[in-house]
Amino acid sequence: GGDVAVSWLLDLFGQYRRSKESAQASLDAAYSSADVAKLTYIQDLVNSYINLRFFQERLALSRANLKSRQETYELTQFQLEAGA
Repeated sequence: GGDVAVSWLLDLFGQYRRSKESAQASLDAAYSSADVAKLTYIQDLVNSYINLRFFQERLALSRANLKSRQETYELTQFQLEAGA
């Protein structure tokens, strides 16, 4: 009967070790998911910021372009009135 008790005890420790490894693997997977979620969030944040800056620059260029065209129009208008 002693052999059975020893093999049962060893198996119990084997099961304990497997449970512990399984729990560790689950924990690692959870951390991994959290890291991926964090990285995805940061990536979205950075992309949004870059898009915002890009559209701000585009808007500034459009305004400058509009101002330039308006000045050209006013100058042309002035020349036409002066010539007429």
